[in-house]
Amino acid sequence: LDYIMELKNLYRGRIREYAEQYPGVKYVEGARPWGEKADIALPSATQNEINGDDAKKLIANGVIAVSEGAYEQGGSVSLISSDEKNREARLGGIGNKVAEEIAKRTGKECRVCVLGHLQRGGGPTSLDRVLCTAFGAKAVSLVKEGKFGYMVSSKPPHICSIKISEAIGKLRLVQPDDDMVVIARSMGISMGDEIKTVF
Repeated sequence: LDYIMELKNLYRGRIREYAEQYPGVKYVEGARPWGEKADIALPSATQNEINGDDAKKLIANGVIAVSEGAYEQGGSVSLISSDEKNREARLGGIGNKVAEEIAKRTGKECRVCVLGHLQRGGGPTSLDRVLCTAFGAKAVSLVKEGKFGYMVSSKPPHICSIKISEAIGKLRLVQPDDDMVVIARSMGISMGDEIKTVF
C-alpha cells in the first residue's frame, strides 16, 4: 500500500505501474476488477463504478467491505435523502446497495455501519477519522483471520482486539488518578465525588 500511496499521490501514476513493480499482481488492461476474489473493494475511478451486477459479483467473490464514495455505473453520488429547501443531502453510497443485496440473498437483516458516523459530541476531528480508519482496518483483519466474536479496541499506542465476552464480562472502573480525570478536574469539572456546599 505504501507504494500505491506514493505512486498515486506523488507521481499521479497508473495502477498498471504497480503491477509492473510487483509481478505477482494480476492486472488486465481495460477490464473491470469486480469479478475477482477479494476481501475488500476500493472503487477509486470512474471506470470502476459499481453497478447492481458488480455488487452481486462482489458478494459472490467474498468481499466483506466496500469503500464509500462508489456509485452505480452511469450514476452520480448516491443519496439516502435530500432536502431541496435547505440544500442539504444525506449521502449514502454503495454500502447501502450491497447491504440491500445481502439482505435479499440471505433473507437476513443487514445494516450498514459507516465508521465515520460513530463519533460522539459533534463533527469528527482528524483524530476521530484516523481512529475510525484504524478500527476498520483492524476489524477487516479480524474477519480475514476468522476471529469472530471479537471487538476492536484502542490501548494506546496500539489498536487491539479482545473477545467480546471478556470486554463485557466485568465492570471496568475509571480510576481517580487516570489522566483524563486529572485533566477534567484541573479544568473545574466535577467528577461527582466531591461534596460541594453552596450557601
